[in-house]
Amino acid sequence: PWLEDEAAPKLGVNLTFDWLMAKGYSGIELEGCWDLMFAEQALTAGLQKGGVGLEALSSKYAGITRDKSLQKSFIGHQGEFSTGQLDYTAEDTAGLFTIADGIKKRIQEEGLQRVWKMENRALPAFAEVTYYGQKLDVPKWQKNMEDNQRIFVEQMLELDKHFEPYFDRDLFGKLDINYKSQPQVLFGLQMMGIRVDEKTIADTSKETQKKIQHLPVIIELEKYRKAKRLIEAYGQNFLDAINPATGRIHFASWQYGTATGRTAAKGDLNGYNIPRDKRFRHAFITDDGRLISTVDWSGAELRIMADLSRDPLMVRGFNSGVDFHCFVAAMLFGREKVEKSDPIRQPTKTLNFG
Repeated sequence: PWLEDEAAPKLGVNLTFDWLMAKGYSGIELEGCWDLMFAEQALTAGLQKGGVGLEALSSKYAGITRDKSLQKSFIGHQGEFSTGQLDYTAEDTAGLFTIADGIKKRIQEEGLQRVWKMENRALPAFAEVTYYGQKLDVPKWQKNMEDNQRIFVEQMLELDKHFEPYFDRDLFGKLDINYKSQPQVLFGLQMMGIRVDEKTIADTSKETQKKIQHLPVIIELEKYRKAKRLIEAYGQNFLDAINPATGRIHFASWQYGTATGRTAAKGDLNGYNIPRDKRFRHAFITDDGRLISTVDWSGAELRIMADLSRDPLMVRGFNSGVDFHCFVAAMLFGREKVEKSDPIRQPTKTLNFG
């Protein structure tokens, strides 16, 4: 009851881990979590260099440097705990109060109490997302993998047409060029006579490619790379991640993952950047009798900025009833109206967030 009592505060660092352990081993759902890691992330957003884990916080706020060799002794441990191990955990626990005193003082000075409270209240929800996992339609995903491979081969053949005059074919008839090799791709582009800023192309950096992105060979090269990314990022790795006990993928994440406060993927599998292509999105399913609800708050950061700054133009844009990016694009390009499907919306969106 105490662990599930929201009014009884629990201090910790990376309490999402503790939530998952308590739920998984005993069915207890921790409430009233106050994660010191979240507080430090809020205080140092965009400026973090020393880490936000227990070791870093102990050193920063309590002046404690711990012997980490004892920490490793818990890995695979069986049987009774030694006195040294018990002392180690007791000191870790006691140190939390000293850390909390220092962090809470700074949180109040910076006026970040609401931010810290909000992140802590959201912790159980994020933990549940990991705990309960996401169901994947395996046959549909396998079909996607086959389609990805087919698209990749088609794109490679299209790209080959541009480089074929400058490279030989191997014994199997495959063009002898490695498109992952920057020197080989650069050589091919130079042989084609590609020029950048009135000079022969000298590198294949993103900045250089942006200047010639209208050229057919660069368009095909980008299509090839996109097709390759789909194979590497959304393939067998998702099927291998399905837990045999639950039949679901349990995506892990850093709740406060970026300097702007956005969530970020934890580990090798990213559940936050699934392509917009419906064949990927529709492969994620739920049990019979249940529904998946998709909710998106358009331009959340911009809305917060408009609310805090009271900038008349931004406020008028959000209150206009039209998509904010379309609203700005219409002004930028002297249009009466801009639809969401208009190509000028995306660069305007990038400008708005910038």
